[in-house]
Amino acid sequence: MEYDKRKYQGMPWVVDRWKLFLLLEKSFAEAEKYVLKGTESNSKNLELLVDRVYSNQYKEVIFRAADEFASLAKEMAGLPKDAKVPVEDVAKKLVLLHPYIGDTVVDNDYVSRTPLSGWARKEGGSYSLSWWSSYYKLKKGAEIDFKYATLGLCLDAVGSVYILNLFNIKHAFGNLAMARDATHFRVGIND
Repeated sequence: MEYDKRKYQGMPWVVDRWKLFLLLEKSFAEAEKYVLKGTESNSKNLELLVDRVYSNQYKEVIFRAADEFASLAKEMAGLPKDAKVPVEDVAKKLVLLHPYIGDTVVDNDYVSRTPLSGWARKEGGSYSLSWWSSYYKLKKGAEIDFKYATLGLCLDAVGSVYILNLFNIKHAFGNLAMARDATHFRVGIND
């Protein structure tokens, strides 16, 4: 870690959230062994089929990421932890605080994605997230809905937690020095 840890002692909850993300990222990395099963030959290159590769490991990571996402989003929006609030209502508050959060692109070794694109600021928008809808189907569904435990959904779920953490860190400390510890996810927010 290249940042001065003493600077971050004043807001331990932000640091704790980041540490939770790093654990989540590590879980994602452990599930990476399934990625090569999601490629197919396309001329001379391998093409990643993010929505046709699924596993129980992805399902576990998706569930953990969705829980952390919901908790962190409510915290950032100033809502109580135990509040039962639809994600769309939380989104409206967060978009007011961070107007460009929905435009944030997350890169990793495989693909670039915009997991919060449903939160792109627009008049009369629904603020829904396609990955959240798929997660909800996976959570509520039976075995037949196991197909939702895809690499793509996993990337979007973990990427969403990553984005929230970046905005949380930037808001709390004014820079993203702490966020340089991420090993699998990157984004182009200047600090």
